[in-house]
Amino acid sequence: MKAFLLAAGAGTRLRPLTDHVPKCLVPVCGKPLLAHWLDLLLTQGVDEVLVNTHHLAGQVHEFVASHPRARQVSVLHEERLLGTGGTLTTWPTSTWRPSRAVMRHAPPVWRLRC
Repeated sequence: MKAFLLAAGAGTRLRPLTDHVPKCLVPVCGKPLLAHWLDLLLTQGVDEVLVNTHHLAGQVHEFVASHPRARQVSVLHEERLLGTGGTLTTWPTSTWRPSRAVMRHAPPVWRLRC
């Protein structure tokens, strides 16, 4: 199974935290949100994850490259923020075409175990 994590947003509701850190890398319980999401997905039957980026994308690329299971994670950069619907329209032209996939916004923070 494949999963698509929508992580490109600027995180405007989390400012000033997201002025210099992308929303998906804001720490919760001592580790970035993206680490929580990847750990959850990659231990629950998902074998490949696609993460879209836009705001402060370089930090997300670096994080993914350093993740222990980086080989299972791909990054799709959006030069122009497309929004949820726009992001989904990139699937047909992407090289990442899942036959079975899960697309979701971030799992709720209150469900994370610290």
